[in-house]
Amino acid sequence: MLPVISVQTDRYKHEDYGWIDIPILRIERWEGSSGVAPHMAAADHDGGDSAKVIGDSKVVNGEMNDGIPPF
Repeated sequence: MLPVISVQTDRYKHEDYGWIDIPILRIERWEGSSGVAPHMAAADHDGGDSAKVIGDSKVVNGEMNDGIPPF
């Protein structure tokens, strides 16, 4: 079984830095371990090829452009 999650936020007050935002990964439900939700046909699953980038992409010409030198 694999979890289907939603990304949420919470925060806490740090005595030196003020309010600190933190991510919360909430488990919404569990799906079968095949990697495909049971209601999706195998032909509908594209392995993430249809995923969309929201915001600025850090990949340029197939390489990360994050300012961190490769090691």
